[in-house]
Amino acid sequence: MKSGIPRPEDGFNIIINGVDRSFRDREEVAYASARYMKQRHPKDLVEIRTRATGERIVMREDGRTG
Repeated sequence: MKSGIPRPEDGFNIIINGVDRSFRDREEVAYASARYMKQRHPKDLVEIRTRATGERIVMREDGRTG
């Protein structure tokens, strides 16, 4: 990130049921946000997508990833 403006490859997206819902610039904040969303909506599919690689990580109901 340069000058506070995120580049397309910076940060993480929180995806709920296949729709980008939120952007987080730091990894620990992205995981905390995904855990919170999963607690609030346990039946929804909550994922964290790394924008640099496109890798998606699924958040489980108990707060673990996998």
